[in-house]
Formats: sequence, structure tokens, C-alpha cells
Amino acid sequence: MAAQRAAAAANAPGGVAVLADGMTPAGGGPPSVVLRTEATASRVTIVVSDHGIGIEPNDLADVFDPYFTTRRGGTGLGLAIAKNIIEGLRGTIGITSKPGTGTEIRIDLPKDAALSD
Repeated sequence: MAAQRAAAAANAPGGVAVLADGMTPAGGGPPSVVLRTEATASRVTIVVSDHGIGIEPNDLADVFDPYFTTRRGGTGLGLAIAKNIIEGLRGTIGITSKPGTGTEIRIDLPKDAALSD
């Protein structure tokens, strides 16, 4: 139920949902992932941010490369697949991160992406 309420909150234009993710933020405090949406007449933006450990600058350039991972047991395919899908919908995905502060992923899609060929 909590996930449904969060999705409904984030789905509203300019909506924000805060989700507990079980991770301890780098600076302490309650764990959270923030999901925010923005919309214009022709575009929809989804922003997902956290206050985790962040991504090292040397790794940031490679996060969308297939098979790149810093996690033990990771496949390195998640962000590569996400990028492929988003670009197939004529959208963009970008990531900013600061070690010790957190990470933000921004997905920008045309509103008519689901209607495109």
C-alpha cells in the first residue's frame, strides 16, 4: 500500500514521493529515495535521487557501459538496458553523483513516447 501511495503522489505534476530503501544515508538520518516528476506540454521528467554513498568520479563515466559494475555479484546490465529503452523512446537519461552525498538520475521522455513506433 505504501508503494501505491508513493506512486500516486509522484504521478501528480510536480509530485514528490519519498521511499524508504533500507540503506543508511552517507550523512546519517533516515534512509530514503526521492522520486520526483516534472511535466511540460511535450515532455515528462522523472528524477530519482538518494542520499547514499554516491558514485566515484572515475566510475561515473562508465555507469551506462554494459557489464560495468562495482558491486560484487553485479552484472553491470541494469543501467545499460535502461538507457537503451529510454533512448528507444526518444528520451534521455543522465546521472550526477557526489561521493558521500548521493546520486541523482534524471530521465526525460517525450509525452508521446508510448505512442511512437
